[in-house]
Amino acid sequence: MKRELLVNKQNNRRKKRDFFRKIFLFFLVFLLTFYISNVEIPQIPFLKGIYPKFVVLSIENSLLTILFLSILLMTIGKKYTYLFNVEPLKKGKTYIWIFATIVMIYVMMVLFSDVSGLTFYSSPLEFPYFILLLIRVVIIVPIEEELVYRGLLLLIPYNKLKYLMLIVSSVIFALIHDDPYKIIWLSLGLGILGIRFNNIWIPIIAHGIWNLLASFLAVKV
Repeated sequence: MKRELLVNKQNNRRKKRDFFRKIFLFFLVFLLTFYISNVEIPQIPFLKGIYPKFVVLSIENSLLTILFLSILLMTIGKKYTYLFNVEPLKKGKTYIWIFATIVMIYVMMVLFSDVSGLTFYSSPLEFPYFILLLIRVVIIVPIEEELVYRGLLLLIPYNKLKYLMLIVSSVIFALIHDDPYKIIWLSLGLGILGIRFNNIWIPIIAHGIWNLLASFLAVKV
């Protein structure tokens, strides 16, 4: 009996050590990712002549962040590859969820922030630069931000913490943007999609569609 109690205590201690070790590694990876996303790095040579600069703003950081997280996934994070399962993308109800969530995000913005409607936005950029901007905001940025905020901060942590991390990741995501009171609803919606499908592609696609719409439609306040 005493031996069994001793074994149980040792097992509990081992589980606690493993838990705190995972927490430490998790925050270390997040801090490294955040640093890579924001550190000043040399600009890709052929992008230096592009003006205005926001067209290619931080595109090098985004690509480096995606590369960093991809390497982690292929080395120490192989057990999370199920998050990239493409089967949900083959089902029609997935896209119903995506578009319904986008509508609800907009409704919540109208109800709880200073959004009063939409107006069509005509970009003053030359066509090639506008296409480059779309590539950045519709493809590169959603992949980067969803890997970090819906992947690393939401879907990867311990399952029992998932709904707590939904709030945490949504707040952090909102705070890094210019208008957190609006963006919080976008972040919550994308997080709910991630949890609903336990998949990273779904919030990436929803985020891309949202940014695409935002490239042509401006909110009225």
